[in-house]
Amino acid sequence: MNLTISYRLIQQAKATNQAIAIDDLTGIRERTNKLPRSKTERRCSNSEAFYQLRQFLIVVMWAG
Repeated sequence: MNLTISYRLIQQAKATNQAIAIDDLTGIRERTNKLPRSKTERRCSNSEAFYQLRQFLIVVMWAG
């Protein structure tokens, strides 16, 4: 699913001559887990989905 999202984001950016910015989220897991939250909420924020999306964006961008 992330690969499809990445592909569509890149195609849309190319078609409209726009750039895609990705924030550096280093340390966000440690900062957000300090807040009192449920186990389910922590699990969602700690998923690797954002890392995977970023990697796919880079791959799709370089693939052309």
